[in-house]
Amino acid sequence: MKTVLLVAMLVLLFVDYSQAVVGQACSTSSDCQQGSECCMDPAQLKGRRKRQTNSASRTCQPLGTQNQNCFVEQSENLCELGDKFCRLHCACGQGLRCQSTGPRTVPYGIPGTCQLQ
Repeated sequence: MKTVLLVAMLVLLFVDYSQAVVGQACSTSSDCQQGSECCMDPAQLKGRRKRQTNSASRTCQPLGTQNQNCFVEQSENLCELGDKFCRLHCACGQGLRCQSTGPRTVPYGIPGTCQLQ
């Protein structure tokens, strides 16, 4: 029994913690799990002027699933990749696209929902 416990503890020590976890702090989407998460900034911008936000508020969040909110431009510009981050909503996940649901909102762009391609 002690041997099993010791082996289990050793395995836990060597587990790869390099994969980001939903809710983990991030600066850009490259800090998150590629293909399933984006770095999302929940700060709402006010007006047309775009201001820099404190990256401390950004966290890794899952990509949008069907019927979740999104912004068309963010999805088209692939904010979930590389040195970018998404505002308010992650881009849509694989097999989905952000379909417009209304007129452009300043400063975010065209709101939509994630729908099957």
